[in-house]
Amino acid sequence: MDFFGQYYAYLFFRLIVIIGSLLGILIGFLIQSYKATIYIYIGSIFLAGLLCSPNWPIWNKHPLNFKKKN
Repeated sequence: MDFFGQYYAYLFFRLIVIIGSLLGILIGFLIQSYKATIYIYIGSIFLAGLLCSPNWPIWNKHPLNFKKKN
């Protein structure tokens, strides 16, 4: 993962977790279930980890070019 990929993965991770927590609070409030809120929040964390942790090609668009050894 390159430096730009790390930055975008970090932003994407935060976005997924924030949307998941807001969605969990909304759904939990509508169905009056704290358990649903926690499950949706934990699910969003696992989804964000699955999408952002591995070295997917989308996070590797700007590879580092090292100087050739003489």
